[in-house]
Amino acid sequence: MIDGEFRDGSEIHSSDDVKFFSPIMEHFMEKTVYYRKTSSIENVVDRSVVFVRNRKQLMRLASLTGGSGKDIVILVPKSMPASDLEDSALDVKQFYCVDDVDSVFVQYHNWVNKRREPAPNAIWGVVHPTASIGGDAMKFIYEPGNPMPIQMKHMGRVVIQQHARVFAYANIHRATLDSTIVEWGAQIGPYSNIGHNAFVGMNTILTPQCCLGGSSRIGKHCYLGMRTVVRDGVSICDQVKVGMGSMVVKDIEQPGLYYGSPATRKGDWNGKWHQE
Repeated sequence: MIDGEFRDGSEIHSSDDVKFFSPIMEHFMEKTVYYRKTSSIENVVDRSVVFVRNRKQLMRLASLTGGSGKDIVILVPKSMPASDLEDSALDVKQFYCVDDVDSVFVQYHNWVNKRREPAPNAIWGVVHPTASIGGDAMKFIYEPGNPMPIQMKHMGRVVIQQHARVFAYANIHRATLDSTIVEWGAQIGPYSNIGHNAFVGMNTILTPQCCLGGSSRIGKHCYLGMRTVVRDGVSICDQVKVGMGSMVVKDIEQPGLYYGSPATRKGDWNGKWHQE
């Protein structure tokens, strides 16, 4: 089991007495009796629980909530240095330190949202009848003592803006908390897969069998060749062409032509479908 503690010094220790929730979860629910919501860093809700995995995410949270007066509990990894918590200028009493923030957050999220319905999708574009829109994605966590993986209940939605088009057998997953977004004029090719929380920019084209990992972000006026794979959490800037069969495993910050595994920059792109 994992140990947890609030920064005010209250603690819970490991135990072999496993009930429906582990002792850490029982303690966490007792301490958060007035926080019966979960929210993301980008869209913090008052009286909710959020989590961060690293300093970058913590500082992002601080920049978005500083001075807002919102009452939240922040799950942070025990390995995070105390100096990072201090640098955030957030109230230290808000921090709850655990070994595995994903595990605690997902279990708590599933519990508080057990009887709640996900947000309704917002679809203005054209969607082929065989396409799948709004299903849960594969966000799983493992808890010691439980042989089965636990799937996170997805409470967000899919947004498909005007003039966007989703072709046959494409699969677009709803967001975990906020929105999976396909912007104005984007084209999602047949058999493509878009993970939870992903973003596809204006007029971008995904040709058949492209696969975007969760929380990936594709800019405007991009072109992804057949079977392009984009790793979860990776961003691609505007005006990028990725050659077919490429694997994008790190952020692309400069417009141009990329291909390979991993994808690397090969030159400029003139913005046309076929490179001359």
